Amino acid sequence: MQQRGKARSGQLSAHTLQELTVLDPWWNPPWPYTWHRTWQQYRATISRNEPVPDALQRWAAQQRTRRHTLHPHQQRLLTRIGITG
Repeated sequence: MQQRGKARSGQLSAHTLQELTVLDPWWNPPWPYTWHRTWQQYRATISRNEPVPDALQRWAAQQRTRRHTLHPHQQRLLTRIGITG
């Protein structure tokens, strides 16, 4: 079972949760992990100065449109990669 699943079911100790959070504060975000994975892909693409694929361009446009519905931390993550409302 993945660590996120164990965390959701209460199977991880407080120490393990803390250690995972130290490694990556967003290892278990309160939003769908697919959103976070797509954010990572977009961030990596622009950091390498590569052309943004159509699918990621559509994702970014969706984030701009629905920004007001996103978690405040998601909004901050989008701002960090230049996606603003």
